[in-house]
Amino acid sequence: MRPHFQCALLVLAMLLAAEAKAQVFRVQGGTSTMLNAQGGSVEFKAPKYDGSVSLGYFEGHVRYGASNRYQFHSFSLLTGDETIPFVLPTDVFDASHYFSMRGVGVSHEDSTKRYYALGGMTSTWLGTGLFNAATSDDPAGALFFERKLNSHFRFFSRNIVSRRQTFLQGVEYRPNR
Repeated sequence: MRPHFQCALLVLAMLLAAEAKAQVFRVQGGTSTMLNAQGGSVEFKAPKYDGSVSLGYFEGHVRYGASNRYQFHSFSLLTGDETIPFVLPTDVFDASHYFSMRGVGVSHEDSTKRYYALGGMTSTWLGTGLFNAATSDDPAGALFFERKLNSHFRFFSRNIVSRRQTFLQGVEYRPNR
């Protein structure tokens, strides 16, 4: 091809790419003798959704995992494996508490309220670095809700129904800085 024609094609591609909706794929995989694991995953991202699909062999068993988040207006529709943060206002020094579930759900957040609802199964996460997988455990449902009452007070509710139940409600107070 002639250099002028190549430059014209490159400029045209750049102009069209500015208006194109992108979708990105990331493929990874491999083998780990240290973890006795092999497998891989495909991650995908686009303007209104993202997710991943993983498959591998770990501890003598075939393991799998998947997750997807789809933005629908002001809601996020969730499917697959979710790591749910379980943060309370009293967790001042360590806010890294969470639990894993596999199922379907919805989340929403605006200036005054936030909620997260998920139904499915509790799960045990099996991370290998090569792929993300989980095992399904017990049927469960989770409903987390927060509402800003005013500039100082916020109501929170953390509810999990499974083989063991958790129902935590409270009001958080935040003074002016």
